Amino acid sequence: MSKMIPPYYEHDTTSNAEKQVFCALQNLTDDYVVLHSLGLANHRDKVFGEIDFVVICSEGVLCLEVKGGGVSRRSGIWYFQDRFGNEHANSEGPFQQVIGSMHSLRRHLEQQFGKMSPIARCLYAVGVLFPDTVFTAKGPDIIDEIVFDLRD
Repeated sequence: MSKMIPPYYEHDTTSNAEKQVFCALQNLTDDYVVLHSLGLANHRDKVFGEIDFVVICSEGVLCLEVKGGGVSRRSGIWYFQDRFGNEHANSEGPFQQVIGSMHSLRRHLEQQFGKMSPIARCLYAVGVLFPDTVFTAKGPDIIDEIVFDLRD
């Protein structure tokens, strides 16, 4: 089992999609450390950011953004339907969100440990998970290779 930090999730506030991913990531071997809901006080683009999951292993650091419920984009605006059926609009999509958060985390680690430290120089990657839906949107900001959806 992977080491999950924290070893639990908040039942009232964690989305069902994040709960699914949390349970799946717990099944990784103990070669992995997984951070859940990592806050970023020094985000490069916002006052505060968060990475849903950070997976750390010998190959590097993987930052994951999880979007549950319905997801669509119309006229350049992203729409996310939450577990209560409410739709929320955002100009920032999940790809931009996770990439910005990954760079913010990497910059923070460089500042803490130095640019030449192994954690700052290791491989960083991102993924966007849509566990509740088949994601078929296309666009210049959508990276098909990092999408995991209901089909996966």
